[in-house]
Amino acid sequence: MFRLPAVTGEGRDQNSLSLPGVQEELLKVLGELGKPLIVVLVNGRPIAVKWAAEGASAIIEAWFPGEEGGNAVADVLFGDYNPGGKLPISVPQDAGQIPVYYSRRASSFRDYVFMSAKPLFPFGHGLSYTQFEYSSFEIKPEKVGPAGNVAISFDLKKYW
Repeated sequence: MFRLPAVTGEGRDQNSLSLPGVQEELLKVLGELGKPLIVVLVNGRPIAVKWAAEGASAIIEAWFPGEEGGNAVADVLFGDYNPGGKLPISVPQDAGQIPVYYSRRASSFRDYVFMSAKPLFPFGHGLSYTQFEYSSFEIKPEKVGPAGNVAISFDLKKYW
């Protein structure tokens, strides 16, 4: 039986991006059961979850969802709500990749000795139960001042 240690530490730095305590070990044991495994992350920082990305059926990033967060996660898990959020950050594979962010110059993405320099999940990554694509994306005007208006248009195709 697993007994998870306290994992609090508000206002303190972490020395690792891994899941705290024996949580990753617990995920691996659950993964060995051969059943669909959905990992729900409730956290306030990016966590290096490479095993979960490879071994789980799905990962739901809930961040710190507030008092209705449990209901929101349940709605997603039971298919009552179709999640469509995109990551507002890049999630690194390991702490050695820090900083990892979307606007780096392409020339700065040299691989490390034992791993790729690409993030585990890049800025804007996100999946949903539905597949769709958009095209003919337009923003008019190309430049606008602080008090100006912008019109955005695109064609959307949804696949059931």
